[in-house]
Amino acid sequence: MGLILGSSGCPILGRMRPMARTHLPFPTETEVVYRIAAMQLLACHLAGKPPTLDGLTDFFADIETLNEAFAKRLKRAITNDAGINALVVLHSRNMVASFSIDETLTEIRGWFAQHPAFTAK
Repeated sequence: MGLILGSSGCPILGRMRPMARTHLPFPTETEVVYRIAAMQLLACHLAGKPPTLDGLTDFFADIETLNEAFAKRLKRAITNDAGINALVVLHSRNMVASFSIDETLTEIRGWFAQHPAFTAK
């Protein structure tokens, strides 16, 4: 479901389209935050802009709103639960990741601090 939505024509989820080529079917909360933060920073770099994570919290809020609206549409259109369940799982993972962005980035920062190549000179 995440791959389909992320590679669709949706203007909100279109921001995740670059991640489609390296899709992870069942990412952990940490993998979601890591991949989205890395994608955001790489996008800034490739656009020649200063790297920033500004807007990630708002982006996750937009995804939450979109998922809720999409779930309502699915409930009206289908009679079985498979599609709704897939969206609920995706929505739950996004919510957990959005609630822990700062904590997860602190954890990830520790990964880089453990390697001398990434420490400040």
